[in-house]
Amino acid sequence: MMTYQEQLKTNQWALLKNRIMLENGNRCQHCGRQDERMEVHHVHYIKGRMAWEYPEVMMQCLCGPCHNGWHE
Repeated sequence: MMTYQEQLKTNQWALLKNRIMLENGNRCQHCGRQDERMEVHHVHYIKGRMAWEYPEVMMQCLCGPCHNGWHE
């Protein structure tokens, strides 16, 4: 079984992450910023699913500071 960190290094994850960021115009869905590095946040986790096996509605494009805030 792949660790979560290993999953984030796969082509499957890269394709999904890039599509989500492009669809959101590389803009943070929380604060609206575009001048920060964007990340994709899983709104909920489902045990046993790979990082790329989630519907897009369960993911958000967030800037680094907002993403960190969600995990604090």
